[in-house]
Amino acid sequence: QDKAEQSYVACLRQSPNHTDCNHALAVLYVRSQRRKDADHLVEDWVRREPKSAAAYAEYGWLCSLDKDYPKAISACQRAYELDPHDVHALNELGQLYETLNRQDRALNMYERSLEFQPHQADVGLRVSRLKAQGVGLPHPD
Repeated sequence: QDKAEQSYVACLRQSPNHTDCNHALAVLYVRSQRRKDADHLVEDWVRREPKSAAAYAEYGWLCSLDKDYPKAISACQRAYELDPHDVHALNELGQLYETLNRQDRALNMYERSLEFQPHQADVGLRVSRLKAQGVGLPHPD
């Protein structure tokens, strides 16, 4: 764990906005019961890069861990507005919509994600499962 953390920190020193390093370090912090470090990392990223879809998607993921679904959806929607091709934001929105029993919206997000990155086996399984349940296109609220 220490070596992994050191590697991620070194990566971020070289490239502070490296999406995969930011995500991996945030996950490492969360799994190591260092949630405040994860929050600090991601909040700093959002402050440094307010136009980064990846940073907002990561913030949305952290909010979803707290079950703060309105804040999580807001952050992920902001990510989507900044970059409608951001797969992390699309997948996070899909998972949030599933949690909130909006399978139609979840399916829509997952299908969009697969348009941009078709080789996501886990997302493909989610789409298949939702379609097998008879979930269709979203309908207006």
